[in-house]
Amino acid sequence: MCQALRRGILNPERYIHANYRKRGNTGFDTVITRLRMQTYITIGDFVYSQDKFGQPYGWGIAEYTTPEMQLGPDFVTSAYQRKSERSREHFRPSARRSAGSSGETAFKTDLMRAQLGGQKKKWKRRCGVKGENTMSVSVEKKPFGVTKDGEAVSAYCIKNEALAVEIMEYGAAIRSLRVHHGGAWTDAVLGYDTLREYEENDGYLGACIGRVGNRIGGAAFTLNGKDYRLAGNDGENHLHGGVRGFDKYVWSAEMLPDGVRLTRVSPDGEEGYPGTMCAAVSYRLCGDTLTMAYEASADRDTLCNLTNHSYFNLNGSGSVLGHTLQICAEEFLENSAATLPTGKRLPVAGTPFDFRVPKRVGQDIGADDIQLRNGGGYDHNFCLTGETAAVLRGDASGITMTVRTTLPGMQLYTANFLTERRGKQGAIYAPRCALCLETQYFPNAMACDGFEKPILRAGDLWRQCTTLTFSEKKMKARA
Repeated sequence: MCQALRRGILNPERYIHANYRKRGNTGFDTVITRLRMQTYITIGDFVYSQDKFGQPYGWGIAEYTTPEMQLGPDFVTSAYQRKSERSREHFRPSARRSAGSSGETAFKTDLMRAQLGGQKKKWKRRCGVKGENTMSVSVEKKPFGVTKDGEAVSAYCIKNEALAVEIMEYGAAIRSLRVHHGGAWTDAVLGYDTLREYEENDGYLGACIGRVGNRIGGAAFTLNGKDYRLAGNDGENHLHGGVRGFDKYVWSAEMLPDGVRLTRVSPDGEEGYPGTMCAAVSYRLCGDTLTMAYEASADRDTLCNLTNHSYFNLNGSGSVLGHTLQICAEEFLENSAATLPTGKRLPVAGTPFDFRVPKRVGQDIGADDIQLRNGGGYDHNFCLTGETAAVLRGDASGITMTVRTTLPGMQLYTANFLTERRGKQGAIYAPRCALCLETQYFPNAMACDGFEKPILRAGDLWRQCTTLTFSEKKMKARA
């Protein structure tokens, strides 16, 4: 390592392949972080692997260098003469603005941002992305408006031959997801034409949800023996991050060769959650697959359960009740009258919740069932049995979407409470015009025995992934 530093360049990937670290990232990442904290090294550039066509793909690998090699010895020497107050003014002003606090907080935030990454190839396999990206991907940035608070918002169009996805900095939201089939393009998600509509409307259309997706009972939880009170925005419960969750903030964006990566710093105490948390979501295209990779790190123990809240209609318009749906789950979670999991798992067999064999979404939605009455339709979490969560097919378009995830649960929501409103290009949205497939930890997990807890420990790296693969694969619906 010392020799590498003397040469002015150090690539962590080389040390990974040389078994520098045999048991994860504990040793190597710690050394790198401490060297960066002491400003002995800095990131000089990012390099990307290339496919057989010479196109870059995957996660960028950071190459480290010394400040002297990057900035010159004269500049570095002169910087040593600055007072600490002046140095703080020049240290990552964007991070300081995001954190909304002091330079010390910005410094910790920068370290958390630096932690988001590592072991790219293994992570790519875990996300279910197989093979090389043989389709050329273009990424285009364009302005999308200005918030009420005066923040400029951009949108990013990620496109290849099969898919065209538009991602907004506001809410890290999927505004459109167009699928190419039969010589035409079909937009498979709900959205709005203007930024103002995203600011003023509820429903979380296409947004990244955080810190915790779904409901927390009583808007409170206990962690490490301490009680935390959260914002109650769903009756007595906490829903989708609170009064102002991640969906109502402008995220920072970084263009990638095959997509876009968005990050946001959630300060300590936001909506009642402990610790400063840095969250990231990357949207990337590989052939007919859209990958959503989530990462998070925090300086205190906290909760984390990020998800995407896209409303899907694979026909592009009309009711979603004719869609065919298969869910790979033997059990679902019992809900109370307030649509809050009670902690009890129920078998899907013999119930309207049995989607093990494909069937129409609307086939049993009107059945006389207490669980359907509690949710006004489907608004329930399914306990997944493997990485394939669900398969959905549009009855008119013939488009099939396969959902895979590293998370243990998935919420099926048939837009029961989506009030009538105007959407993209004058379309009218109403209940049952779309459905959500929200991959996540089980809701209300902190209060339910036997549920995996969405706890993010200080200094740990939280990583989960969900992929959407589109095809024209046929599904035979159950009669």
